[in-house]
Amino acid sequence: MKRNVKLSIALACMIALGGMTLAGPASASNLTILFSGLDLYYDGQTGILATSPVIPTSNATVSTMDELVTMSFIKDGTNLGTFTSDIWADIELDGVFNIPAAGGMITVNSPGPKVNLFAGNNFLNLNWDSPVEIAYDGQHMNVTGSAGGAIVGQSLPFGQTMVDPLRISFSTQILDMGPSPAPGLNANGGNNDGYLYSFHSFGTGEVSGGTTVPEPATLLTLGFGLLGGGFLGRRRKKKN
Repeated sequence: MKRNVKLSIALACMIALGGMTLAGPASASNLTILFSGLDLYYDGQTGILATSPVIPTSNATVSTMDELVTMSFIKDGTNLGTFTSDIWADIELDGVFNIPAAGGMITVNSPGPKVNLFAGNNFLNLNWDSPVEIAYDGQHMNVTGSAGGAIVGQSLPFGQTMVDPLRISFSTQILDMGPSPAPGLNANGGNNDGYLYSFHSFGTGEVSGGTTVPEPATLLTLGFGLLGGGFLGRRRKKKN
């Protein structure tokens, strides 16, 4: 009889420990935030690529927020939900100089401050990582980078929490090219001749990375394990 009780207690402990092992590190999944209607403006003299035109006057104030068209939250291929109103992007990438006018790729090693997304009361605030790659083919611009250890703050919908590192990418089409000035030095000390001076582009963006949320099945296993251990403990006390 004592042997059976010991085996039962050992089994209950294994179940409880198994449940706690599963519940400790929550299972990792992938969360992707897709958004459309992104406006990006570029100023080759200041080297800024952002969601608002660069205002040359020092006393001008203008919001850098860009109203988006859609924002979807996709977890492991399943769309958790899509927002179509009250969604915004606030993006700035610094140190972007000498994008070849004939097309090509450049690498930005000092990307600067921010990628902020807003959906109602929900938000995700990031800082750029290095390096960031920008590819231009004469009509389209693709920007790819990351935010590693740089999540400033977040409050995401659907109970999600993103973890570093995150991947960031934008794909836009050039709509309007700015004027091409006479050759001269830009803020990086390079010559403007042969490089893009300014443009307005429109397209889509994506932020993706890991998200950790405890699964219901894991919590249920933990509950059964602890319940079984408590039941057998009371049974053993009665026998004694």
